[in-house]
Formats: sequence, C-alpha cells, structure tokens
Amino acid sequence: MAIVAIDSMVLVWGIRQEGTQEQLQRVRWLFEELQQQDAQIIVPTIAIAEYLTPVARHDHAAVIHDLSQRFIIPVFDVRAASLAAHLFNVGNN
Repeated sequence: MAIVAIDSMVLVWGIRQEGTQEQLQRVRWLFEELQQQDAQIIVPTIAIAEYLTPVARHDHAAVIHDLSQRFIIPVFDVRAASLAAHLFNVGNN
C-alpha cells in the first residue's frame, strides 16, 4: 500500500474543483490512481491551514472533519519537523 502526501493546491483542485481544466483533469487522474492503489493519503497540517484560508472561521471544524474522513491528517510539530529534516538528509546521501 502506498502512502502519499498531498499539498493544499491538490486539495483546491481536487476537493473544491477550482483550477484550470488541465489541473482538474490531472488531479482527477491522481485521485483515481491513488484509489486503485488503495493508497493512504496524508495531508500535512500546514496544507490544511492553507486550504482553510478562504473558508469562514465558523466552517473550519466542518471542513476539517470532512477532510479527516477522506485523508490522514497527522500532527506536525517541532519534533516531527526535526525528524522530517533528518529523514530528508538521510535520503539524499
């Protein structure tokens, strides 16, 4: 099973359906491929923050709930940032 992280723009194109026709078509293909692979999709909390920017504050909880039903939203804190940097460096050696 694949584990894939997506960013806020993929959410905008894939969930909100905002973008050019080419962007919408590409993200539709991506989601279909990931579904066929039974992939786990991770959305970093920073991407959630970016995605929520145009959403009214009183709707944040509902949007977060909806996203958490479809995607894994792990907590990303300072320890996670340090580990991510370490893993990035290990992977580039």
